[in-house]
Amino acid sequence: MADIRKAQQEQQRISAIMGQISVIDGKISASKQVRGTLSGYKASLASEIESWVGVRATLNSDVRYTQIVTTDVFEGEMANRLKTYMSTVVSDINTGISDSENLLGALNTQIGALEAYESRLSSQRAALVRQL
Repeated sequence: MADIRKAQQEQQRISAIMGQISVIDGKISASKQVRGTLSGYKASLASEIESWVGVRATLNSDVRYTQIVTTDVFEGEMANRLKTYMSTVVSDINTGISDSENLLGALNTQIGALEAYESRLSSQRAALVRQL
């Protein structure tokens, strides 16, 4: 009778541990899914930043966009307005790139935090498996 009782308790213990392992596996899976999504956003954002850096380089290196006013070709009030407008455009692009780079850094931080979380969960899981 004592052996049956002991076997039942052992089965309950194993069942409880398996339940905990299952919960941890679910958390790891969810974390990996979120991390994958964030990594996709990160790659897309990095590509967009690279594109805008190229646009900025083009605008900053071509006198048609930096000078605008060209004697005997394009001058006067409209040229001056366009020059002011292009200056604002370049400033906005710089702000957008800077803000995007900050967001990229935040995504990296979140991805790193998820990796650390998954590592802790994996350690907990391994400790539970050793109890089996």
